[in-house]
Amino acid sequence: MTKPNFLDIQVLPKTIVDAIELTKEMGVDHLWIDRLCVVQDSDADKAVQIPQMDLIYSRATLTIVAVSGATLDGLAGINGTNRTISQKVARVADEFSLMDVLQLDQSYQDSRWTTRGWTFQEGLCSSRTLIITSTQVFWSCESAKYCESIAFEDFPTTVAPNDIVFNVLSGHRVFGEFGGSNNFAYEELNSMIKSYCGRKLTVQADMLDAFTGVLRRVAVNTGHEFYWGHSVSVRFDESLAWFNIVWYRDQEWPKQDLPARRRELHRVQSSNGDVHLIQFPSWSWLGWNHVLGISRAAPRQVMLEPELEITRLSLDGKAMKLGSTEEKKLESVSRIDMCGIDRSTSARWKGDTAIDPSLRHTDRDGDFRDSGHLLFWTSHAILDLEEDKIYNDAREEVGELKSFWNHKSQQPTGKHSFIVVSRKHNDDDFKVLRAEKKLNVLAVEWDDPVKRVASRICAGTVDEEAWVALGEQREWILVTLA
Repeated sequence: MTKPNFLDIQVLPKTIVDAIELTKEMGVDHLWIDRLCVVQDSDADKAVQIPQMDLIYSRATLTIVAVSGATLDGLAGINGTNRTISQKVARVADEFSLMDVLQLDQSYQDSRWTTRGWTFQEGLCSSRTLIITSTQVFWSCESAKYCESIAFEDFPTTVAPNDIVFNVLSGHRVFGEFGGSNNFAYEELNSMIKSYCGRKLTVQADMLDAFTGVLRRVAVNTGHEFYWGHSVSVRFDESLAWFNIVWYRDQEWPKQDLPARRRELHRVQSSNGDVHLIQFPSWSWLGWNHVLGISRAAPRQVMLEPELEITRLSLDGKAMKLGSTEEKKLESVSRIDMCGIDRSTSARWKGDTAIDPSLRHTDRDGDFRDSGHLLFWTSHAILDLEEDKIYNDAREEVGELKSFWNHKSQQPTGKHSFIVVSRKHNDDDFKVLRAEKKLNVLAVEWDDPVKRVASRICAGTVDEEAWVALGEQREWILVTLA
């Protein structure tokens, strides 16, 4: 695509041809088509354009969503492309008819569009959407929702937010999955992550790119900063202990894929324009395949002082603060109750958390080239795993794993290394966040035991008193979490 006149020798898919014709008929001068406007064989152009896709969708006059068939099939009802209309009508009076609308969004639910990873942010970020199915056309925006099968325009009042008709329509997937600015509250992020992880990507390396637009919208609306899908503005340390709750019927679970590390490489662009490829980090939910029940990747917004100083690491081995120097001040949405816990509580297992100045990135080091790795001092111990329980050498139970694999699949057992990432807080009560004398830990495997480079296996919790009682079994180490 970087060659001059590349498109002159190409035969465009019918859907694109129909979209061009529809755009002309509406009197709109420009049409953005991802596969043509983003240079597909240029990593540099992708690194610039893809992080801005939320702006493309949100600032467009409207987004045309083709949910009928494949790109070769065209837009149903547009430019001569056929469509199937199946609506039963019964005339019961001269000016009164009954119509069948029970299958209002069946064609939408059956479409491949609803399963694709890239279309998730397309639907949420678009301020106005024209949804073209094989049977009818839908309209969705922040103030109205319409469809062809029912003429809501003729109602005595406009179908507006909070109207009963508006709320009924929002219950249908064809309307409920399209949004505007109201969808991007931070407290909705967990549900958006979970929904997104249920989508499919042809290119698994696009996992972050296809969600970046959603993260940018949340950031703009709330002031949060994000790093590999996690907010660095609030309780980043606790978000590292995310877990995966998923249940299947007995006859279904053997067919399901188990969680597995994502091995594809991600494009990262430095501020000087250079593009480099790095592996998805194990500590992020983005670094895993087949995690359909992700929970607590976005902890409740309560401002707390972290137990550890966690930094991000460059490819040159230099550490930098997670957030920017101009980080926005956020307010807590709940009261915090420390339940008698203070610095002296963690001092019994915690050493000096400061990163040596010689390891910190400075302006003299040039551009910061992200590696996706974290660097921090933490407490480490080797403990036994058996049936989701964590035991010390005396076979006393000291903690448990958080849900990650299906309960019927094989679980990790035997000796494993554990590192502390945060204090555990109980947020079952929305009004009050309560600190607990428990620690969030990660079971890790060592990629490089000498340099202390580790990858996450899963998360768990341990009793703080039991962790302290480990004594010389504990060690205070500088770990790189890949």
